[in-house]
Amino acid sequence: MAKKIKGTNGSDKIVQGNEPGVQIFALGGNDKITLNRTDDLGGRNFVDAGGGNDQVANLHEDGNVIKLGKGNDLYV
Repeated sequence: MAKKIKGTNGSDKIVQGNEPGVQIFALGGNDKITLNRTDDLGGRNFVDAGGGNDQVANLHEDGNVIKLGKGNDLYV
């Protein structure tokens, strides 16, 4: 089961860390989200960046679902 991480309506910094799969709901604000696992357990994450000018860094593309909300978002 994936770990759920819920942000706030403020500007949050959320990092996947050592979790093998995460569901991130960042809500509003100018958030910085990093999916940093690059090993074989790094993919299959879900991110809903919510509204705001968000930055999402996805370091391992393996079945991740990334939803960017309203705002001027940056996805790398």
